[in-house]
Amino acid sequence: MLILPPGHAKQVAARRGHLHRRERWFAGVAAAVSVALAVLIIVSLAGGGSEHRKGCLDVTFASSTGAGVVAGCGAAARPICAADGTTKGYTGTVGRQVAARCRELGLAVGG
Repeated sequence: MLILPPGHAKQVAARRGHLHRRERWFAGVAAAVSVALAVLIIVSLAGGGSEHRKGCLDVTFASSTGAGVVAGCGAAARPICAADGTTKGYTGTVGRQVAARCRELGLAVGG
């Protein structure tokens, strides 16, 4: 059985009139973090990834540190495609992906 001290019910029923300074500061920080997180989520969802633009090479592939990207538009894409499959370019699965996109763009594929 739990025995409560005298006046406990009155003390619990009494409402606190205001928040202390530390509580207001904590509530402000929590609100600021919540707003920043909401903005970050909205920007992340609205930003999206890069789109295939006309004449642009854009290949995303898995790598040991996450995702890798091969990108270039117009004149910048030509040397990437020309080196594909050579010792100076991309080989293996990535090389095949790059070569396929280069062919879609009508660019010459090396190696």
